[in-house]
Amino acid sequence: LGLQLAALAAINGYGRDLERDADTGGMEKMTHAGYDPNEAPKVFALLKKDSGDHGALETFFFGNHPRLEERIESTTELVRTKYAGVHGVVDTEDFPLRTRTVVRENALLDLRAGRFNLAQAQLDRVLAITPRDPTAQLYYGDLYRLKAQRARAKEDKESLARLALERYERAAELDPSSPDPFRQLGFLYYQQKDTEHAREAFRKYLALKPDAPDAKRIKEYLIELER
Repeated sequence: LGLQLAALAAINGYGRDLERDADTGGMEKMTHAGYDPNEAPKVFALLKKDSGDHGALETFFFGNHPRLEERIESTTELVRTKYAGVHGVVDTEDFPLRTRTVVRENALLDLRAGRFNLAQAQLDRVLAITPRDPTAQLYYGDLYRLKAQRARAKEDKESLARLALERYERAAELDPSSPDPFRQLGFLYYQQKDTEHAREAFRKYLALKPDAPDAKRIKEYLIELER
């Protein structure tokens, strides 16, 4: 909390004028690089749409609703005046494919921060382009697993756990050489008291990653499961 307050105090002094200057300079550089300035207001509109899913510190950095609205207005005015009639690159056919790993890993960060809706939207974007992406399927399994942990109703927990299992199984099917899906499958099956499948998944995990940091712990689970 102290670090957050220090960051807020340090940055807050720059104010709206310099924020507008920053946006003006940013648009100038992006336009010079060939990007379409008409896209700038859309960026802040997207941030405004998603701002409710961020924590307090991120809301400050990215902007709350009133300040994002100001930035939408200021960039729109620049498009209307300084960049009137100026167009550039908006998208290319392979842009989503080239950026999918960035989107996917950002989804993982959102998952870890508990921003499940944002994470799911990004994973859906990736899987729409590359449905056979094993890492995206793995992260989707993590999404359902974490949601299951937070669910209150028993039926919701069970339903989400089943969805997590399906995603982990799919990830393992798409990339049998990856140890992570088997690790997660082992723990989920263990929690469900499915001894046979838990044992099988843990064994595959250790076979693929014998020097795993948690190898000792997994071996202890296997000893328990073999009794």
